[in-house]
Amino acid sequence: MVRKRLICILLIAFMMLQTAIAYGASTTSKYTGSSYKHAEIFDNALILDGLDVSGWNENIDWNKVKADGIDFVIVRIAGRGYGPAGNMYHDGEFTKHFKGAKDAGLLVGGYFFSQAITTAEAIAEVQFAKDTLAAYKVSLSDFDLPIFMDREYDSGAGYRLESANLSKEAETEIELTFCDELKKLGADAGVYANTTYLNNNTDAQKLLNKGYTVWVAQYYNECQYTNTAYSIWQYASTGKVNGYSGRLDTNFWYFNKSLGASAGSGGSIDDYTASATNGIMLDSPAQTEITLKTEDKTLIKDQDFKIVGYMDNDKEGIAYAIVRGIGNYHGYRAIPFQVTVKGNLNSPSYNVGTYITGIPLSTTAGTALGKFTVEDGCTLKIVDKNGNEVSSSSPIATGMKVAIYDTATNSFVRSHSIAIKADVNGDGVIKATDYMKIKNHIMDSSQNLTNEYALAADVNGDGLIKATDYMKIKNHIMGVSQIN
Repeated sequence: MVRKRLICILLIAFMMLQTAIAYGASTTSKYTGSSYKHAEIFDNALILDGLDVSGWNENIDWNKVKADGIDFVIVRIAGRGYGPAGNMYHDGEFTKHFKGAKDAGLLVGGYFFSQAITTAEAIAEVQFAKDTLAAYKVSLSDFDLPIFMDREYDSGAGYRLESANLSKEAETEIELTFCDELKKLGADAGVYANTTYLNNNTDAQKLLNKGYTVWVAQYYNECQYTNTAYSIWQYASTGKVNGYSGRLDTNFWYFNKSLGASAGSGGSIDDYTASATNGIMLDSPAQTEITLKTEDKTLIKDQDFKIVGYMDNDKEGIAYAIVRGIGNYHGYRAIPFQVTVKGNLNSPSYNVGTYITGIPLSTTAGTALGKFTVEDGCTLKIVDKNGNEVSSSSPIATGMKVAIYDTATNSFVRSHSIAIKADVNGDGVIKATDYMKIKNHIMDSSQNLTNEYALAADVNGDGLIKATDYMKIKNHIMGVSQIN
């Protein structure tokens, strides 16, 4: 009877734990193909996709990673060994990962694989991370996102963190010490651990009260960490991302995108009402000016907060400024703003997008220019691939551009490249060199056609470059059939 009663109590406790978390929307990760339920409190959040990487992940093409939709990455800086000696080590791939990700336009954070079992060791780990970064000529201010203390057990005899059998109070004090030391150095900080570790070993509320970011790991279709104030969920270690041949850890980061203020004490940037100016996209992605204020206080940009990045600011519609609290303020939020495109180009005769297609062969620049319209305040020119204006009698060729200028200032706004069907080499006529360029593209990967030249080579319009395309050019040259 006692045993049955104990089983019932445990079952009820388990059920209460499961129902304590309310779940809302689900999304499917393109990197795992699986669906994940998000905690209900994140229903109105902006969710960014991210990775975490270390020296185990070599030869990453970060431009391809960015193009595949990844928004941020957290890179290992250094770590401490599992063994009793607790020797610390540098991550040999850090520089490649950090620079590659930054250059590709990702938001970048860092982490230290920690096995500290005393506050003194936590301080030593921060110092080691600082010295490592100095050796790599990277400043703490170069990070967009926090530097995390990575806390993990690894079962086995003699493994130092698990063997230490720290109390929750002692563990939390070590984590706070690590984060406090980073904060003293001007860096943002946080703690990473799995759900079990955070539930059993860490008083996360103490971390949150000081503005530190909690990053939780659980490889499941929902995060069952009972403290839903976490910001990042590492949901899988099997992500498949363009730019890397193996599997990667994948993460969701939840950003508050409300313009309203939370009911906090004023230490978080979430406690301030936000507003943003509209952004105008000219020849580069749009930006905005952010205001964060209450009735009696306005935060100062680059003193109290800074914009660390943008999302979706390269197209018309809603974009987001990713804002981070600095100085006496903490937290992250995604502030929405409207992007408008100056110099919208239209044509009733041609196809206008990133590239312009549909202009017949032998059309002159003057004739083509008359087929376009642009919004008031802008003027148009046809320019060659070097940006020089072409005469109105010159035939249009692949690689030329329709360039848009601000009428009042004559400043360049943007341009759209032109692709003329079958004019693969960009001289405005169809001849044997066009045929050969397609043939070389098919037979030699080092001579691949890209951008408008690839569009021009797709003569039959099926989205591919293949033998039927160069045969159409060959038949055109021989007079068998004409390309229209």
